[in-house]
Amino acid sequence: MMRASVSVAARREREREARRHHILDAAQRVFYARGFDLATMDDVALEAQLGKGTLYLYFRTKEDLLVGVATRHQQEIIRRFEDHAAGTGIDRVRGMLLDYANHMAHPQEHLKMAVARWAQATPLANDATSASNMREYATRIFSLLREAVEQGQSDGSVRADLDPARLTMHLWGGVNGALLLRLKLDCVEPPNPLSSHLPTLEESIALLLDAVGPHLAQ
Repeated sequence: MMRASVSVAARREREREARRHHILDAAQRVFYARGFDLATMDDVALEAQLGKGTLYLYFRTKEDLLVGVATRHQQEIIRRFEDHAAGTGIDRVRGMLLDYANHMAHPQEHLKMAVARWAQATPLANDATSASNMREYATRIFSLLREAVEQGQSDGSVRADLDPARLTMHLWGGVNGALLLRLKLDCVEPPNPLSSHLPTLEESIALLLDAVGPHLAQ
């Protein structure tokens, strides 16, 4: 009897988690299409084909939905970063930065949603657990990239005269700058004479990493 109860409880938990992801998928589509500020809980309920009462059982506010979408993306970036466990430090750094850049850039609506959120420069109003999870995931992402930088400094593929934490942040900022540049150029009515000079993400990252090679160490 107890085994059957455990089985039923496990099935219900799987169903609840599947429903949660279904709602987050719908919320992401709505946020991409309308933007977070214009999107409503009604829009998400309609997209998910759920009653509003059911939606509120899983997410109390629109901010809760955005945190859910954001933390899923953080978890995906962590998974991709953890896949880069082999190779020299510089090779791992290159792979991580490329994965991050491509994840943020495709689809472009994802990058637009992220930039719109960054521009507000204020934390989301959310419960302590969700805020803690976001900080934990962000710290993990940074730590994985920093570990690759430190490996590179140890194996000679990354210049060792720079503070690894600051170097990691400079690389992170450089990739985000390359992503923002793509959005900026899209704001100009075509034909845009600067578009032909836009480097690929791979080229931007290659230039960043060339600047941290051991040949430039003082």
